[in-house]
Amino acid sequence: MSDFKSILGSEIKGKEGSISTDLPLNCKVLGFYFSAHWCPPCRNFTPMLSEFYKKVKGMGVDFEIIFVSSDRKENDYNSYYNEMPWLAIPFGDSRINSLKTMYEIAGIPTLIFVNPKTGELLTMEGTDIVYEENENQILDWCFA
Repeated sequence: MSDFKSILGSEIKGKEGSISTDLPLNCKVLGFYFSAHWCPPCRNFTPMLSEFYKKVKGMGVDFEIIFVSSDRKENDYNSYYNEMPWLAIPFGDSRINSLKTMYEIAGIPTLIFVNPKTGELLTMEGTDIVYEENENQILDWCFA
């Protein structure tokens, strides 16, 4: 995974515009949320993930999530991303396919957690962590 930082690049989309990828790369745990506006299971999961994210961040936990979109239209991407409180890979960016390939993403919604320093996969079962409201798993990774 030595190419992880090069795949992620130097900038990523934040709520106020482009930001340095140093922010997510310097946190303790990094999630990638593979999702799309057109996907009904994704649309159902996103509000749950948003609440989970706000709860864990509100606990002072040093973690971040990056949206990796499978949207086909930029308008759909933009309206969907407006519902999310985290970071994103820009619409149509080549990093989307690179990340899908690197982590062998087969379907959506998929939430994975990785070590932000190395890109090493911590779990492919991030959606289960959210469904189970298991913020303790995030805490364990952050304070291990």
